Amino acid sequence: MGEVMMLASAAGQESLEDASIGTGHGLFTWYLVDGLSGLADAGKADNKITFAEIKNYVEKNVPSVATEKFKRKQDPYLCCNEFSEKVVSNVDPAYLQQWLKEKNNRRGGGNSFNGLTAADYKRFAADTALVETYNRFNRAIRSNNLTGSSSAEDFYQQLEKKYPGNPYTQDAKSTLAAEFINDAQKKVNQYLTCGVISSSKDKQEHAAAGGRIEKAIALLRADEPEFAAALRGRMFLLKANGDYGTASDAFNYAHAARAIDPNGAYILNQLSRLHLENNRPDSAAFYADKAAKAAPKWPCALTTLALAQKALDNKKPDLTNKGKKPSPKLLCKPSFGFTLGAGMNQSNPTYSGNQQTGFTGVNSKSAVGGNAGFLYHICLGPSIAIRPTATVVFESTDIEFERRSTSGAPIIETVSVKGTTISMALPILIRLSSGKIAPYIALGPSFNYMLSQNGTSADQLPVKKSLFMGNGGLGLDISLLKSGWVLSPELKYSAGLNDINSTSSPTVYSAALSSLKKNTFSLNLYLRKR
Repeated sequence: MGEVMMLASAAGQESLEDASIGTGHGLFTWYLVDGLSGLADAGKADNKITFAEIKNYVEKNVPSVATEKFKRKQDPYLCCNEFSEKVVSNVDPAYLQQWLKEKNNRRGGGNSFNGLTAADYKRFAADTALVETYNRFNRAIRSNNLTGSSSAEDFYQQLEKKYPGNPYTQDAKSTLAAEFINDAQKKVNQYLTCGVISSSKDKQEHAAAGGRIEKAIALLRADEPEFAAALRGRMFLLKANGDYGTASDAFNYAHAARAIDPNGAYILNQLSRLHLENNRPDSAAFYADKAAKAAPKWPCALTTLALAQKALDNKKPDLTNKGKKPSPKLLCKPSFGFTLGAGMNQSNPTYSGNQQTGFTGVNSKSAVGGNAGFLYHICLGPSIAIRPTATVVFESTDIEFERRSTSGAPIIETVSVKGTTISMALPILIRLSSGKIAPYIALGPSFNYMLSQNGTSADQLPVKKSLFMGNGGLGLDISLLKSGWVLSPELKYSAGLNDINSTSSPTVYSAALSSLKKNTFSLNLYLRKR
């Protein structure tokens, strides 16, 4: 090569040779010849191989195949970058076709695509859409855009659909699989070096990496079934690090990985971590002990064992306080919050029978109302709490008064008692479960005091300012991820317990009533800190 330098491996590394590489070649030599024959031609695909193109091709394939297929490390060295644009090979299409046929017959060294006829090669070489799609694929690879719209996976699928069996398609296939594996291996390495995987984002990234290695397995299964099968353990390990809302899915993936490698310290350690997260120190210590024995020099296993043993010790009863009654503890801190709601108020009038008022009857009617206020949540036990609440209520209570016209036809007159009320409630909350979404029932009294009544209704039908109500509700406590807030939508029914019809300033409307009560059906939202 004159002024350029090409070394098969870095200092101190072995240059791999194997009978499965062609008919018995060095791994570096195989991919050097492979690339110079035409497969390193990237970018414009102009049948010329530059030093930069052969350098990228060899450095992309040799380390990956050495690691994944032969479990060895080989990093070729090609120098130097100032010769990047130097043309080192002119591609002979006829020779490239023959080379592809020979590779197809050998099926070794990572070569997994079929040979082509002369007619096939000419058709593919002339297809500019093929080359453009292949170039877009490589640009996506260089940008590390592996999945999604306009990604390497997207462009490979286009190649596979339109040009199955084409060398560009098969090269894209093997490249995409290698990138999926390399990307996932970074997450595996993070785990093996005791990286903290605790946040929801970290767990989602590991599960996504498991999904990508699953795609690599699908790409490799037909041509490299043994290698594809060997990747399944890593796939299940990554998925076992995911966050699925419940622990069952993560445990299922972890046990699937253990079925492949029963004594693997990496998966025994993950099982221990899962049990620690789910407050099962006995099981955590069991698997951590197995992991530490399987890999006694692996610091992650020893760290997990120490954490599991500490959790187990904390769970053991304190014998020094045996016989003493434990002091009660609140399971949650008292917290302030806010409430907002709306609903329907329904009057419940009773006709007095006094026809001298001119009315022959009274009817109930519904009207819309709303409220807003503050709350204070106090835990009393594992599933019992109280929630003192102060709200401002904007309400309207409508009553229909019925009279007869001279012809006997009914005439309906509606009186709307509108006003602003302060409500003080003291419900008891009984939780029916302890999950992230927990239903509960609410029962308790409230006291309402009307601050003001609109002038029109005050002249027609003055009402008492004080009202006692009984309340019952059904709601859900919903923990909002890791924000520390709890949102509680609640359906509530409130029934008035006393008569609010005032006789201090009698009118024909109040005289037509022997009593006036009201009921409310509302939807309320409560937001508080956990």
